[in-house]
Amino acid sequence: MGIREKLKYAFAVQPEEDALTPEEEGMLDNLAIGIRKRRFDVIAITFLESVKYLNFIGSQVLLFFEPIIDSVFPNEMFPKIRKILEKRCSIEYLIHKIESLEISQKKQISEGVINNGTKNNTCN
Repeated sequence: MGIREKLKYAFAVQPEEDALTPEEEGMLDNLAIGIRKRRFDVIAITFLESVKYLNFIGSQVLLFFEPIIDSVFPNEMFPKIRKILEKRCSIEYLIHKIESLEISQKKQISEGVINNGTKNNTCN
């Protein structure tokens, strides 16, 4: 075995099995939809871009405080959120989902369709 084979995975950042599952993608999609409905997309993207490299540390903090939080607020979502944060691609996926929702909504508005599905006739 040559040195290239030994070092092939030495600097790998994310293993292939670390991809998001469809359930995790669904949870992040719902979060992105909620952010977009409340029009927090600019604030959320700015925040997520600034902390996206700390998501693993955040997941470990959640792991540390999980027994305390679980005793006060019992919820089965807490471990799922922690596992999503352990994956490096989760924050990037959420950012792209928020951006794509914003773009699709702007596209609908430019085509004359407003939120309730009726045509916008103010330009006629």
